[in-house]
Amino acid sequence: MLEAKVPCIPGYQGEDQSEETLCREAEAMGMPVMIKAAAGGGGRGMRRVGDPGQLLQSIGLARAEAESAFGNGDLILERAIEGARHVEVQVFADTHGNVIHLGERDCSLQRRHQKVVEESPCPIMTPELREAMGTAAVEAARAVNYVGAGTVEFLLDASGEFYFLEMNTRLQVEHPVTECVTGFDLVQWQIRVAQGEPLPATQEDVDLFGHAIEVRLCAEDPAAAFLPSAGPVSLFSVPAGEGVRVDSGIETGDAISPFYDSMVAKVIAWGETRETARLRLRAALQATTLTGVTHNRAFLLALLDQSVFVSGGATTDYIDQHYPEGFAPAQATSSVLAAGIALQQTLAAERHFASALSVSEELRGWVSTGAVTRCHHYEVDDTTFTAEITSARADRYDVALMDSTHAVVLETLSEDRAILLIDGQRVGTGLSTLRTPLP
Repeated sequence: MLEAKVPCIPGYQGEDQSEETLCREAEAMGMPVMIKAAAGGGGRGMRRVGDPGQLLQSIGLARAEAESAFGNGDLILERAIEGARHVEVQVFADTHGNVIHLGERDCSLQRRHQKVVEESPCPIMTPELREAMGTAAVEAARAVNYVGAGTVEFLLDASGEFYFLEMNTRLQVEHPVTECVTGFDLVQWQIRVAQGEPLPATQEDVDLFGHAIEVRLCAEDPAAAFLPSAGPVSLFSVPAGEGVRVDSGIETGDAISPFYDSMVAKVIAWGETRETARLRLRAALQATTLTGVTHNRAFLLALLDQSVFVSGGATTDYIDQHYPEGFAPAQATSSVLAAGIALQQTLAAERHFASALSVSEELRGWVSTGAVTRCHHYEVDDTTFTAEITSARADRYDVALMDSTHAVVLETLSEDRAILLIDGQRVGTGLSTLRTPLP
């Protein structure tokens, strides 16, 4: 990359891999520094060091992790670029000498160097900066006689300077956002290039339109430092919406294994503007149901609502700074608990009336003495409470709990979803965990 005049972060990539040499080079470079696995990526074998006293230990840990993950313990050193953005450029090359780029993706929201939210275009991109980064990415691909789909990744600092990170020689997880804003099918392009065909488009044909944002839905526990979660998938559903795309590796009835990556689906939204894409993605996530395993949906929703993301100002250190111990979702409100109780009552009544020989629809929930009130005891997390449920008709409940009373009206009910009005506000939810008999 240096020979191809691609901007690179100052650092050390020499053949002398002794601890003494690495420590000396790091101290000469100045703290903080990044220790990286020369053969790796994805955050494995990577350590940030701000204290010279931690250099030796960090080198040993990074080398051990690199050897375990990649079978190669060689390390490189780079000056740490603080408060930067992670911006990458999608490139494509064929066997006829054509190399083009398809714009950029901003992947700055990440934890432990693993991407969480990706979008295209970058919120702060200018035509001049896109031209410079695109040219550098194309030259990087040409320098290694690359063929096929690839991604050249850069760090973009606050001053507008950018530095080469690595090249991913494959189609990446976040390629759907590029497909959304270019209209190109990149998987089809890969196949056509592999068959010896020229690229289906030239650089002049590439025109970015609208904005796309992707989140990675993962089976992991954000409250426990994002530890992976495994188990059966009792229900998975992402309702279709305008401008929404879902790439999923699971379906209802599957089991999530502990032996593979924790990502189970990608949810992508496109809009004419960035805010439209954000709101569409937010709505899609709110309507998503994944039960049976712990997952990061609430965390993703929280990120999309953060003011720094809404304004397009997120940098690579945002999650580590704001969620150093993980993410604890907000406790369920009394209105949400009331809705769950009302649904549970409705489903229990369904089972009851299904076994009856003949019950008029109009008479469900009615007795001669008036509206029926029932009491049930519940335990939710560490809270125990009693709820009084009053129903004057089959689709309406007044639920009193925790010194609050909520009106819940069931609008629609299907096999796996329900639409309710909770104190006049319309809400959708999945039903998998509720389709069990009342205790």
